[in-house]
Amino acid sequence: MFSVLPEGKSKPLSLLALGLGLFCGFMAALSIGRFGLLIGMSSSPSFMMTMAQTTVPVEMPALAAFAAEHIMLFFAASVLLWLSSCVLALGVWRRREWGRQGAVLLLYLLSAAAFLTMLFPSLVVPRPLFYEGVSIAPQFNAVVGRAAYWLRIVSLCGGSLLLWWALALDRGPARLEFERGKNEKDKIHAA
Repeated sequence: MFSVLPEGKSKPLSLLALGLGLFCGFMAALSIGRFGLLIGMSSSPSFMMTMAQTTVPVEMPALAAFAAEHIMLFFAASVLLWLSSCVLALGVWRRREWGRQGAVLLLYLLSAAAFLTMLFPSLVVPRPLFYEGVSIAPQFNAVVGRAAYWLRIVSLCGGSLLLWWALALDRGPARLEFERGKNEKDKIHAA
């Protein structure tokens, strides 16, 4: 009989993996729908003419500029991220070794991205506007400063949590709950 929570396995890990799998599946479905809409829009000549006439603001954050210049690649990467996250979360829920290894790798990568964002918030948040040391827009600069401050805090907390999850799956007692593949079992019994 199929059970939502595997017998003899960690229930919090099962519930977290199943919840993340469902959430990532929902986000993957949304991303696929939006990507299909974008593909449909980009096939019209008027859309391409409009995109060719758009201008990118000066001092735009690097990731926002990349997303604006390579919008199809950005949406395709978003779909791929959500789909792979869904599959890996369901693999962790079913206690498959490939799911654990993939989830650990994805969690390490997301943790590194969060720490990179913490160190360089200007990748995401615009820089304050100054001209020869004089603030051009004090209100804008105050908002941008607060946004960078909160981004650093969220990146530190989120990156730490992701790193903790990765280490728990990679080196913690949860690692022992995962099934090894047939070849790995043969190598263990042969030794």
